[in-house]
Amino acid sequence: MAGATVRQAVPWIKNAMRSRRYFLYEPHFPKRCAERQLNLDDVKNAIENLTKCEPYEGRAPTQGGTNWRVFGPSIDGDEIVVGVEAFEAENELGQCVLLITLFEV
Repeated sequence: MAGATVRQAVPWIKNAMRSRRYFLYEPHFPKRCAERQLNLDDVKNAIENLTKCEPYEGRAPTQGGTNWRVFGPSIDGDEIVVGVEAFEAENELGQCVLLITLFEV
């Protein structure tokens, strides 16, 4: 996914989440969820109903993919921002997403 555009990233990220081809960046991602009182359902809702997606600068990809910030509503309708890395798995999983962090809005 290196060098991808937003137009390419959005369906990749959504499809990976729908297909359960996502991984959590441990222990950072669960820690940020707890700090912000959010859970995986909030993250899934934000990604499925995203309002904006932009490159996520300042972090080197760890899986050889591309980093993105996904903006969307939590289950309660509050806007959240999810940091993800879209990448191609080397096994049969194919297009995957690494859930990295949650940003404050």
